[in-house]
Amino acid sequence: MASASAEVAAVGATLTDNDAMSVSESIPAPIQELWRQAVEHAEVAEDDLHLLAGTGDPMTDPRPSVHLKPGMELAYTEWREMFDQAGLDEANDPTYLHTHRIGLRCDCPWDTPLARAIALGLLRHEIEHALQYSGSDAEDLYALTDIADAVAQAEDGPAGNTYYRLMPTERGANAAAASLVCPRATPEVTRDLQAGNFAPFVTAQTAIPATAVPRLTVQYIYEHGGWEALVEDAYPGAGRWWRELADRAPDTHE
Repeated sequence: MASASAEVAAVGATLTDNDAMSVSESIPAPIQELWRQAVEHAEVAEDDLHLLAGTGDPMTDPRPSVHLKPGMELAYTEWREMFDQAGLDEANDPTYLHTHRIGLRCDCPWDTPLARAIALGLLRHEIEHALQYSGSDAEDLYALTDIADAVAQAEDGPAGNTYYRLMPTERGANAAAASLVCPRATPEVTRDLQAGNFAPFVTAQTAIPATAVPRLTVQYIYEHGGWEALVEDAYPGAGRWWRELADRAPDTHE
């Protein structure tokens, strides 16, 4: 049996039967194999997912992949930087519109272990977002996450991502990616990932169950500003969690 670290190095050498997978026809064969691995690792029903081919290089672009909300139509003016017209048409096709669509930029060579490790991490990261937003509270969580994202942008400024990566949705997605990539990465790939933007994929992190994300998101927002009213509007009942956090906070006015 091949070692775990050798698996990433060998990804793309062979392609298993992926006829049942919902992927764009323009997805390269090695990425289809990585997609299969990521779906199996997440133990998710692949019928609810569709993989789209984006334009650009995922190894260098600041937005290498994306999870698209089911039912959200993509406007060309907003998404032309990531998808060509064919990709946008496919994303908006009624066949896929109400699935969790995941876009991955595919314009790079996939014949290196580093590129395949990055793609594997990105795919698992985005699948975890699909899991996070699959519950009956998905719409409320989207609204709550928008507030957390505004908090992160205010803290990070235009060029940072430290607070963005601390958001529970991101922490959970990166932890899921790391749990797949870390055991499979060679020492060389691990070293290269640690030196760049994809360091979270080879950083051991505590898993965050999807069911814990709403409450942890309230805690995140609470710790970074007075957003209680927006939190309650976004996620009905979340104000109770906010008040519980406030009740536990030490009194700083003595």
